[in-house]
Amino acid sequence: MGIEIRPVSGDERRDIILRLGGYAFGPTPPLPFDNEFWQGFVRISEGAPNLVAFEDGQAVAMVHSTPMTQHVRGKIVPMGGVWAVATMPVARRNGLARRLMADLLAGDRARGAAMTCLWAFKESFYARLGYVTFPQWRKATFAPEPLIPLLKKDLGGTVEMLSIADGFDLYWDYLQEVQTRTHGMALVKPVLLRERNRRWLAVARVDGRVVGTILYQLADGGDETLIFKAERFFYTTVQGRYLLLEWLARHVDQTREVSLVLPPGELPETWWLDLQPKTTSIESALGRVLDVTRLAGIEVGPGQFTARISDPFCPWNEGCYRFASDGGCLDITPSVGAECTLSIEALTGLVYGIRDPEVFALEGWGDPSPDLQATMRSMFPACLPFLHEEF
Repeated sequence: MGIEIRPVSGDERRDIILRLGGYAFGPTPPLPFDNEFWQGFVRISEGAPNLVAFEDGQAVAMVHSTPMTQHVRGKIVPMGGVWAVATMPVARRNGLARRLMADLLAGDRARGAAMTCLWAFKESFYARLGYVTFPQWRKATFAPEPLIPLLKKDLGGTVEMLSIADGFDLYWDYLQEVQTRTHGMALVKPVLLRERNRRWLAVARVDGRVVGTILYQLADGGDETLIFKAERFFYTTVQGRYLLLEWLARHVDQTREVSLVLPPGELPETWWLDLQPKTTSIESALGRVLDVTRLAGIEVGPGQFTARISDPFCPWNEGCYRFASDGGCLDITPSVGAECTLSIEALTGLVYGIRDPEVFALEGWGDPSPDLQATMRSMFPACLPFLHEEF
């Protein structure tokens, strides 16, 4: 019968996600793998683009993509978040996952996506598909006792505690505000947070305006102790940061440890004397430019250059382009020739601000001259993107 590739829905989609996802990502047997985590994926992926490969009528591989938005240098663009890429052993190492990814990305582009991101089981596999690794997130853990002096300070605001079900709309509105100033931040409405209602939300306000939030739970730390486990810690102002830190201090007699997930570039060791956080890195996401022309309008510095873009995995991107700053925004037009060649990885690295053009030749990503490299740095200054979403 050979290979058939098609999207699935309803009970067929649910059964395939639980069986293939269970075998690829969880302890088995038994199958189907049916825990709360994957039931959540089934729930939130309703209507999301997907492709499944069938061999002789049996599902042997799958890929999914959830439509999201992403902040890229001052512009919110459509993005496809790829997840649950899984292949059964009988179909592995024959190019099937690569074929599914190619078809999925073509579909995401047809649906308007400018970028695509994912969390990888193996970075090198996705690097061959044009994806580039992001900076790692940080997790900071520390005892709350050093923050006690904050309890005696007048910080000029308030902190309110809500269940996430009660605070969901407020939290979603604030996340969208944070996205407008956070390069790389992707968003999709987290409906399961409200439905499951298993997180607290601390909201810092000054003069009625939200200036920070913590999404957290009080987790079992063993030995009859609790850990203040914050999955997201956002603040708009320094005042908001210290209002939230004061909230942590209020738990000093209840929790032995605080754990915060933070964007790359945060320096919690500088926040307060004797805090001495232990920081560890969290695995990296990856991203790539999906449609070169849809980068038009992102914020850039002064300069212009022409480049021949090489992208064999997404051939619609191949060609010569002029990239120029027009009033601080990127203008992209076709060009007859090119001053250099850039792979899609090189362009992605520039756009996200995570690769210096001097490394392109070493990586085999292109051949810009030193003068062109300087222009690229001017137009695309280094940044630390924070994806935010986990999928």
